[in-house]
Amino acid sequence: AKDTGEIAIHCESKTVRKSYLKLFGRYIFNDDEVFKPANKYTLRPLWEHGVDCLSVDGIAGGLITGITLREVMIAWNRRRKDFEIRKSVDLFESMRQRNQSFREPLPGGMGEIIRAKFDVNFSNHAKPRPLTIAVPNDARYERDEDGALIETWMSERGFIVAPEDRGETNETSDLEVDDDGTVG
Repeated sequence: AKDTGEIAIHCESKTVRKSYLKLFGRYIFNDDEVFKPANKYTLRPLWEHGVDCLSVDGIAGGLITGITLREVMIAWNRRRKDFEIRKSVDLFESMRQRNQSFREPLPGGMGEIIRAKFDVNFSNHAKPRPLTIAVPNDARYERDEDGALIETWMSERGFIVAPEDRGETNETSDLEVDDDGTVG
């Protein structure tokens, strides 16, 4: 939408995505730059609030019944594509058992959590549905009809950066595929 500068596009590479954004802006709004990448998402709540950031209390009238963190990707050196992936059926519980927690990233972003995968439980569905958030600007969930509920939870728990604080970015998330077929 032109008022928010946001559009959802699923495509096969970063170059194709950039082309689509430019063309949609040009032909719909007569502006090649209307859909600029922004710092929409953050994973700060994971290290600022720990497991409490997964609370669903007061969200969506009880339609979301629980959220579990199951994977994170931590960037140590993006230029060298030095990433660490931690996985568990319940990552916060696994870390609690080892007396561990996430830490604030070091200067320069070393140790920053750049992607997180969650299981989202809904009251009207027996099986959890996946949610992936990748900074700075990618969130993926299985069903479009889940979007409003998930966006509400992300906003209430601090995973969505306030529009006035977003700023533009040249970065894309590490979920996107480079033209050479690599991720990130």
